Amino acid sequence: GRGTPQCRRRVFDVRRGPLLAAHVLRLPGARTQLILNAHHLVTDGWSTPIVLRELVHLYNHGATGLPIAPDYADFLRWLARLDRDALHVAWRRRLEGMTEPTLVARGEGTAEHPVATEITVDDALGARLAEAARENGLTVNTFVQGAWSAVLSALVGRGDVVFGTTVSGRPADLARVETMVGLFSNTVPVRMRMDDRPLREVLQDSQREQYDLGDAEHLPLSEIETCSTVRGRTGLFDTLVVFENYPARFGADSADSGDSTHIIGIGNISTTQYPLSLLAPPGDRFRLVVDHDPVVVDGRTAEMVAAALPIVIAEMIEDLDRPAAEFVPDTIEMLPARSIAPRVLRPRVRRTSWTLSRRGWVRFSRPRCYRTTTSSIAVGT
Repeated sequence: GRGTPQCRRRVFDVRRGPLLAAHVLRLPGARTQLILNAHHLVTDGWSTPIVLRELVHLYNHGATGLPIAPDYADFLRWLARLDRDALHVAWRRRLEGMTEPTLVARGEGTAEHPVATEITVDDALGARLAEAARENGLTVNTFVQGAWSAVLSALVGRGDVVFGTTVSGRPADLARVETMVGLFSNTVPVRMRMDDRPLREVLQDSQREQYDLGDAEHLPLSEIETCSTVRGRTGLFDTLVVFENYPARFGADSADSGDSTHIIGIGNISTTQYPLSLLAPPGDRFRLVVDHDPVVVDGRTAEMVAAALPIVIAEMIEDLDRPAAEFVPDTIEMLPARSIAPRVLRPRVRRTSWTLSRRGWVRFSRPRCYRTTTSSIAVGT
């Protein structure tokens, strides 16, 4: 819509607020578009369906029928009770032996105007991928991470690679966590070794290791990085894989009549601070999108990555018993050596924020995956 570019450029001042803005556009044919602009401190991907469902309910019926919202501070208190020493041990074990970070940026990026490249993935490949994942006890997300690891191996010229991924961050043992609104998602490292072991073993080991981390995935990234033997001022990685599998429940309220206002479509635009990222958006079809910051990742590199990914995924589906190293694509040129500069690509310091709950202000620390999120919602009556 016409208002989307302006909304994408919006900058929130976290010291003053507000951190949520709404824009209503009236379109031809009695249609309305609602654009919600939110800072990630107040909502994440899982929270978005909750916010939209309750917003439409309030519009149609007022507060009648809505339960009292659970308190986000309950989650912050749950975080405060974690045994951080034990969680540090888990991460030290996971990152043991790493000697280098996996970095693709060449220069200093702005991340203000990322370029998105939609990867052509036919429906047949998506169906075969889902079937192969089921047959081998793997998730589609693990397959995607394996393909990304192969691409990174080609870019940096070694098999032991690490990248970031987002986790939902909602502990199963916290009451009503599935209906809480706030920042739960976290960015954590995924380490994968594209070596001589069969790819099936590599993927299964990675999936099991990520599951075994348990509560360790709630530690801030800056704290996780201190558990690594890699030293320096650059961080462990500068690429990100986002597999969005949060529940996309935007359906009509049972109390709505046929002429009630309801959501008929939704789109989402997010920006990250990472110079190269892979997004698997939610939806009925399997899709992949590569985002890159053209200041530090040139367009040709991004094109090679986007072209190689579906080929690597197809090869993975065909034969998981081949050595993982054989899936590293030779169509991607290795990046030139990085120049060593006394600067920080991504700060390692803990980001501390304050949130207001019904019981007062609570301090917490969470890494920033997205700067802002823009959701475009088509509304019908």
